[in-house]
Amino acid sequence: MAKLSPTVAEIETLRKTAPKGPVVMINLLKFLPDGGREAYKRYIEAATRASVDLGTEMKVLHAATAGTDVADGEDWDYVAVVEYASIDHYADLMVHPIYQNEAIPIRKQALSKALFMASYPADITTIWDRGSNTP
Repeated sequence: MAKLSPTVAEIETLRKTAPKGPVVMINLLKFLPDGGREAYKRYIEAATRASVDLGTEMKVLHAATAGTDVADGEDWDYVAVVEYASIDHYADLMVHPIYQNEAIPIRKQALSKALFMASYPADITTIWDRGSNTP
């Protein structure tokens, strides 16, 4: 089975190495057939309970049906882009007992594969030549 969530050790490494400030997590999801999408709804409920318990806000910036990667044909069902105030807010949620004991087992019932990538604010002018309209 594909890896569906980062380990606690990986989360703690991310906490130590990530830049300060907000973090946006990019999630690509492939649901298991026969109930994966419904199970993912239960995962969201459990993750939200952990977030509320911590007082940590998860701000969904974008959520949508995904499709096939136009470059290599990899197929995904859903994309979610979620912002956290800091890597510590994200990490605290990921290691919270409700998340570890309730959300992760449900996530395993929901997904056949997942991609989760941390991204951080950057000054686009450092890579973009505004005069040419190309990166």
